[in-house]
Amino acid sequence: MALWFSCLTLLGSARVGIAEPMADRLPLEPYDRLFSMAVEAYYRDDWQGVILNMERALQNRAALRRAKIHCRAECSHKMKFSISNSSHDLFLDMNYFHTVLRKADCLRVCEGERLGPHSLHHISEEVQLEFHKRTPYNYLQVAYFKIKMLDKAVAAAHTFFVVNPDHLEMRQNLEYYRMMAGVKDADFKDLEAKAHMEAFRQGVRLYTDEQFKHSIRFLENALEEYFKANTECRALCEGPYNFDGYNYMEYNADLYQAITGTFILAVSCRKEMRWAADYGTSLERKSGTKNCQQFQQDLDRLG
Repeated sequence: MALWFSCLTLLGSARVGIAEPMADRLPLEPYDRLFSMAVEAYYRDDWQGVILNMERALQNRAALRRAKIHCRAECSHKMKFSISNSSHDLFLDMNYFHTVLRKADCLRVCEGERLGPHSLHHISEEVQLEFHKRTPYNYLQVAYFKIKMLDKAVAAAHTFFVVNPDHLEMRQNLEYYRMMAGVKDADFKDLEAKAHMEAFRQGVRLYTDEQFKHSIRFLENALEEYFKANTECRALCEGPYNFDGYNYMEYNADLYQAITGTFILAVSCRKEMRWAADYGTSLERKSGTKNCQQFQQDLDRLG
């Protein structure tokens, strides 16, 4: 049963133009372990330990993401579906199932070569949420401040605040940083800024200043980067799923139920990740929606 759950969502993904990730070590050390080590170092006031392990946790999380995108896109590209011309339904065609299983095996081998045993990277939802909320940057800004690396402390604080605008303590920290000697405006940067949103914001600034010709390059680049992010997002929605809702009972779905359930989860994932690819943060969602409305109004006037 686990084999079907691990392979049946490899369908229909597009090929992603991304370089094959190179690992410094194999297997890749799980980022949740590094995160725990960094938190332990924080409570020992071991600031160098916090920085070393938290930065590695962020790097390994990014490497894990790149490897998954590469493998899922590559295996989807290599394993093409070959359906016979019979009158049977798609799911009755054995060529279909053969291709699905070959894709699953391709994915298992590809990720195993790049990441090590699959069981190493079973990250709990709690830890995933911490990284989604950018909690590592909260720890990093304190550690950098303690060793007087103000530029890095400011960048980490700003990165955390971007997705936590209601965090009063971090707001106060940023106000304090602005009054400190040696801190520059350029230090207030989002270390996880999305390429398409950066280009979009620059294009909007030029558009608002009625520099329409110059805004075109940035807005076109924003579209290119958006579609790249969207394709990567769709690839990450494929692969194994854990049906937590059925863990409390002896649930054994048949083949068709497994296919249906896995497809539903993949589609739901793609729907939820649409906003992550569109705007990324709550602040960007609001500003992005407003700017899109402005563009539409301008187009209506031109029409």
